[in-house]
Amino acid sequence: MADTDIVVRFAGEAGDGVNTLGDTLIKACVRIGLNVFTFRSYPTEVRGGSVMYQARICSGPALSQGDRPEFLAVFSKKELENNQGDLAPDGVILVDAEAAQFAKAAKSVLPTPISELSRRFGADRRNMAVLGVCARYLGVNKDVLQGLLQERYAKRDEALKMNVGAFEAGWDFCGEKGWRHVNQIAPALSAPARLLLSGNEAISLGAIVAGCRFFAGYPITPASEILEYLSETLPRFGGRVLQVEDEMAALAAVIGASFTGTKAMTATSGPGFSLMGELIGYASMAEVPCVIVDSQRVGPSTGIPTATEQSDLLLAVHASHGESPRIVLAPSSVEDCFYMTIEAFNLAEECQMPVILLADLALSHRLEAVPALEMDRVPVRNRLIPDETALGEYRRFRVTETGVSPMAIPGQNGMYAAMGIEHDERGFPSYTPETRLKMTEKRFRKLAQVDANRFVRTFGDTEASTGIIGWGSTEGVIMEAVDRLAKEGLPVHGMQLKMLWPLPVDPIMKFLEWKKNVFVAELNRTGQCARLIRSELGISTKAIDKYIGLPFTAGEIADHLRGVTRNG
Repeated sequence: MADTDIVVRFAGEAGDGVNTLGDTLIKACVRIGLNVFTFRSYPTEVRGGSVMYQARICSGPALSQGDRPEFLAVFSKKELENNQGDLAPDGVILVDAEAAQFAKAAKSVLPTPISELSRRFGADRRNMAVLGVCARYLGVNKDVLQGLLQERYAKRDEALKMNVGAFEAGWDFCGEKGWRHVNQIAPALSAPARLLLSGNEAISLGAIVAGCRFFAGYPITPASEILEYLSETLPRFGGRVLQVEDEMAALAAVIGASFTGTKAMTATSGPGFSLMGELIGYASMAEVPCVIVDSQRVGPSTGIPTATEQSDLLLAVHASHGESPRIVLAPSSVEDCFYMTIEAFNLAEECQMPVILLADLALSHRLEAVPALEMDRVPVRNRLIPDETALGEYRRFRVTETGVSPMAIPGQNGMYAAMGIEHDERGFPSYTPETRLKMTEKRFRKLAQVDANRFVRTFGDTEASTGIIGWGSTEGVIMEAVDRLAKEGLPVHGMQLKMLWPLPVDPIMKFLEWKKNVFVAELNRTGQCARLIRSELGISTKAIDKYIGLPFTAGEIADHLRGVTRNG
């Protein structure tokens, strides 16, 4: 039986149920043991606009959303025109029969009376009719799909009847036509149990496992799902969720909760993160642990709220006036979101400072089939608190060798002032040059305790003269590109940075040794990670930049590297 590896795309208008269609299909694929990797785009407007859902479905590792769809299902002539140019050369298009004549780019066209099929059961369920045709054409198990519909509409009998009816109408129509994809989706013969999670869900679960029991947030795309998920889930673990009036209030509430000894987090996107700048400085000065998730989108200003970018890196490293130490992490996959969130809480607690977790829209909304999560892979660590016997002479900001001083919890009789103004060891205001020097060095000395070197991952040919560095959601496509080039006899060495501040200098220097060409791939215009490397190491790299609101494809990365590698 041939391995499954196919890229499918669905496109329609908002309200056509494109996301429900895509989610149902990939859930069925996960249940039969396959891996999936999704990317979706949707309109910024509240009503109307185009929706696109692309999924890679494969029996092997799914590292990217795929280069070009091999199967495209569209709901209208407009979406046909918008998407058929992306189709693979031997691709197939399913399109409404009335627009089939305009399908010019496909090897095969499946003209389908979508509206007619969907209305046989009393309501417009076009997405379910398309699901039925797609599922039978691609070879997805009918019973699994019907089971998913039963689960989704278990308490809504009429909706269940209409949706299952439209699905079966599409299924039967495809059977009558005798349509069948040449490479049908085959179930995995043996596969471990997997979870279908989005990046935002994985971040939320990681926070719970890390011990987060307070979350404050203000809705903003694409981080709102974290607020929504935790509002339902965190109370089950004795936690509290607070929706506030703006992002400044969110971080202020998180700092207040952390001051009481509660692990706390907020989540936002670029515009909200900008507003948090002053409070990041306060958390740094008052040495209060907190975790801030920034799910990046296209900026500046409101930008494109529903498109992806990696353009908040320098903001994350430098946000806030003055010099305020913080740690910046960047997960690279949905599974990584879970474990890196636990790492973020550990570092925040140990170093008593803000830790920023940089995701992006593509990663936050991406669905992946991940292995069962290991709750103890990253041991949970907590902040240093004072011994009760030492509270009589308690100095909250006592200068120590590591820069970390015990943090009393209210009620311990270790009273102190948690001020944003410069202060002495007891927290009282002090403006002397001696105090300023001593306390600044104390705060920054905590960063020296961070082992940044363990937050890197390398892959590919260690002897290659061409190297590529990525961060965040670019890892999968870079790994796939490196693998493609290796099969062509073109060696490339790759490195993924999972901690961006402080920068893991030693591994980067070792990686750069003997390389003739080193590229940094990132979704921004100004090469922000490359700038950090140049500022810290004095070494310039070459840029692979993309800033059109879409993620890289493996083909794009491979194309950039191929000529240089062949000549290098």
